[in-house]
Amino acid sequence: MEKDFASLLLGIVAVFFIFLFGQNAYLSVVCAIIGIIFGVISMRSEGRKKYYLSGIGLSMMALLLYAFPKFF
Repeated sequence: MEKDFASLLLGIVAVFFIFLFGQNAYLSVVCAIIGIIFGVISMRSEGRKKYYLSGIGLSMMALLLYAFPKFF
């Protein structure tokens, strides 16, 4: 599997787990962090731009959705 596609897939899974399990979705944090790492690695190796940018964006969104309720 390509790292850019893996980044996109992990971002989608992370957001899905956040909406499915809410604040008990610790696996989504792991998926989001790994998705960001794969996206950055793919960015350096000239992967498919749309895939790794979407993967990084979705992973960041999952981390923000996970952290947001903890601040308020």
